[in-house]
Amino acid sequence: HAAGYDTAGFVSNPHLQRSGGHAQGYAHWDETSGFSEKPGRTQGADAIVDAAIAWVARAHPPFFLWVHVMDPHHPYTPVRPGPWEDPADPAFRRFADAYAARDAAAWSERLRGAGDERALEPGEVEFLIGRYDAEIRAVDAAIERLVAALGGPTAIDADGVLAITADHGEE
Repeated sequence: HAAGYDTAGFVSNPHLQRSGGHAQGYAHWDETSGFSEKPGRTQGADAIVDAAIAWVARAHPPFFLWVHVMDPHHPYTPVRPGPWEDPADPAFRRFADAYAARDAAAWSERLRGAGDERALEPGEVEFLIGRYDAEIRAVDAAIERLVAALGGPTAIDADGVLAITADHGEE
């Protein structure tokens, strides 16, 4: 900010909070847009990217923008099913309902058994992979919208740098 840049950070990771010093140097810091009212849940990439796009519309160039989305991470709650998923399928519904009822700690406990498919019900691994892949698809679409809001790839190449990184997703 002191170097003449308008700065903003948008995070949806509970470990990247102002209280931990992560907001230092940012003129605008948003650590709430990405979170759901349900404890341990985020709203997904769309919510945090929407907030970032709104900021970009009023930002003063030059600017530095950091957008950190949490997905894909469990609990897998993509905004839209993947085209390979059938929400009307009884098995899909049964798994979706069971996982929706779990909090983040219960998700973690259930996923500990995912390495041994015998610990899960038939079809459960496929359900989880589908949900994970649908979250990846949603993040891709959100990043595409953010790039468009920044003027598209050509404008970014001429006027800035776009760095996209990822953490582990799921180990």
